[in-house]
Amino acid sequence: MRSLAHDLLEAGEPYSLKMLAINGGDLIRAGVKPGPELGQLLNAALEAVIEDNIPNDRETLLVHLNLN
Repeated sequence: MRSLAHDLLEAGEPYSLKMLAINGGDLIRAGVKPGPELGQLLNAALEAVIEDNIPNDRETLLVHLNLN
């Protein structure tokens, strides 16, 4: 039985925040103030990429987070 993590690794999909096409700096430039919300948004972006098949693309993720 294959795990989701194994499938993500094999497909080259992001499985950690470091692998996202956006980072905290991108969110700050988009108007998010540093703090807990920033981390929550990054985690939401990662979850969207993994679970909802949102492309790991900077513009797409900012649109998904309503930050563009």
